[in-house]
Amino acid sequence: MNTAEIIDPTTSTCFITVRREGLAAALGHDLRLEVTRHTLTATADALSAEFDAASLRVVGAISADGSLDTGALSAKDRATIEASIRDKVLETKRHPTVRFTAEAPTERAGGYELRGELALHGVTKTVAVRVDEREGRLVGKVTLHQPDWRITPFRGLLGALRVQADVEVEVSVARRWG
Repeated sequence: MNTAEIIDPTTSTCFITVRREGLAAALGHDLRLEVTRHTLTATADALSAEFDAASLRVVGAISADGSLDTGALSAKDRATIEASIRDKVLETKRHPTVRFTAEAPTERAGGYELRGELALHGVTKTVAVRVDEREGRLVGKVTLHQPDWRITPFRGLLGALRVQADVEVEVSVARRWG
């Protein structure tokens, strides 16, 4: 019998990196977002995860050198961005939960790969997540192309400021399942 391990935000993180583009890109910020409510259930044979789409929060702006500036945005700006993501981009009232289910990881050079089904914004697709071991953690990364999930990337200033269609999702867990 496989014993299930429940992994929650006390031992895991889920970050999303969003980058800007367009003629007015200099007016915006590349952002690091965090999904603050999620649960992963892992056994030796499988992994399932649920992410509360409405729990997405702005952690900070990513500076030109790649460092995180948690003070770059005011509380009002953060709240405006979070509301826009919830209401206009992810439409969390219609699509409150993001789900991922996968078989056991397969080994690959330097780490693992998880292949599974991701249900996001009313669309389910197969994705491959690259998983690496770093400093005692398992870190999974995947790039998602928003239009593939019927998500229209944010646009402002009459389209002169846009979010790039590709976003990077990174999930990190403190321990190995199984």
